[in-house]
Amino acid sequence: GMLGLLLFAAALHLNYNELKAQAGPVIVLATAGTVMCAALVAAALMLIGLIVGIQVPLLWALAFGVLIAPTDPIAVSALLRRAGVPGALQKTISGEALFNDGVGVVLFLVVLTAIRSGDAPSGGEIAHLLAVEVGGGLAYGFGLGWVGVQLLRQIDEYQTEILLTLALAFGGFTLARY
Repeated sequence: GMLGLLLFAAALHLNYNELKAQAGPVIVLATAGTVMCAALVAAALMLIGLIVGIQVPLLWALAFGVLIAPTDPIAVSALLRRAGVPGALQKTISGEALFNDGVGVVLFLVVLTAIRSGDAPSGGEIAHLLAVEVGGGLAYGFGLGWVGVQLLRQIDEYQTEILLTLALAFGGFTLARY
């Protein structure tokens, strides 16, 4: 339930046009970076298992890796600001931190499908998961954002605006689960 609020808070601080200008690097980092991080975590877990004498199955190590790989967008943004990282690089890394959660969800579902069925999902199944989770998530988010903007335009009271944005974040997450 907290992921929706974290992503909402991180997205509030991003300028859409600046993010769009950095789309290429953001997409590459969010996909390839998350996959590589998940693989490295899985390999490290399996290596540690070998060292202590516990055999960790590859798929379970990958499941752990894809759960750990996505970064927290709020923490990343705060760290970059404190470190004085240049603005363009901040936008790229913050955008990646925002979108790697979607990639992590898809990777987790792929690994979970493989664990349950014993077979790796086909390319078509993975493409379907990407379309539903990432494409559907973007469409849903833009739709919910549009509704939120329309409601906020009618309100000129700070406390009500804050409550409405929190309700949209919580309600949007809850509705997305169904």
